[in-house]
Amino acid sequence: MTKRAAIGPEWILIAFLWVAYVLNHADRQVVYTLFPALQKEFGFSNTVLGLNGALFLWVYGACSPFAGIAGDRWPRTMLVAGSLALWSAITVLSGFAVNGTMLLVCRGLLGISESFFMPAAYALMANAHGPSTRSRAVAIFASSQMAGVAIGGSLSGFIAERFHWRASFWILGGLGLAFAIPLWRFLSSVPPHFHGVTAGGGATFSSFAGLFRIPSLRIITIVVSVATFGLFLVYSWLPTFLFDKFGIGLARAAFEASEYPPLGTVAGLV
Repeated sequence: MTKRAAIGPEWILIAFLWVAYVLNHADRQVVYTLFPALQKEFGFSNTVLGLNGALFLWVYGACSPFAGIAGDRWPRTMLVAGSLALWSAITVLSGFAVNGTMLLVCRGLLGISESFFMPAAYALMANAHGPSTRSRAVAIFASSQMAGVAIGGSLSGFIAERFHWRASFWILGGLGLAFAIPLWRFLSSVPPHFHGVTAGGGATFSSFAGLFRIPSLRIITIVVSVATFGLFLVYSWLPTFLFDKFGIGLARAAFEASEYPPLGTVAGLV
């Protein structure tokens, strides 16, 4: 009899990053399902509620080029684990918000801290997997985005209805802080080639701008931007719409708004 081959570190890496990215999307999703509770607690207008969602995206987008350059200059393992620990701590802090201003500041800080995860994570995956497994590895990792939306949205609504909206931030943030420890321990032991070697001192802003001379990248950027507008309209307002329109309760509104859109997305991807 032949022994089954052990799972290699390149696939264990995908598993760790998958869980981390689930937490990434869960922590950014939680505020959307809590809009009705935040409106009751702080008296937010719909405009301010929308700003809570939009501010994160604006900051995340503005910081992403810096995060990519940082991933070429600093240890990617440090950026991945540090980003997880920092955004989880900010999520916990969000649960202690005493007013709307503090919550908005936390959303902005969340955008900064989460932006450093993706460039470094993709670089680690690209180095760990060769041409024969790279696409499969990235596809598996990408499924964590849908799982994070579903888990974060559903769980936060359930916790808020059964306990308090603040507990949603504390529990999800606490899970991230706890997971940062085994993630760092694993990343500290990965093979050297996972880290990669950057020639020429890494990326610069001029090299980043040069990417937009590639026609296919310009097209993809436009298409994804347009799609993201529609996607985050649904993510941001569907839980509140279901709650207000049908009076179905926070937990059920969060579940239906967070489960069905990702399921439809996954079906479309397949």
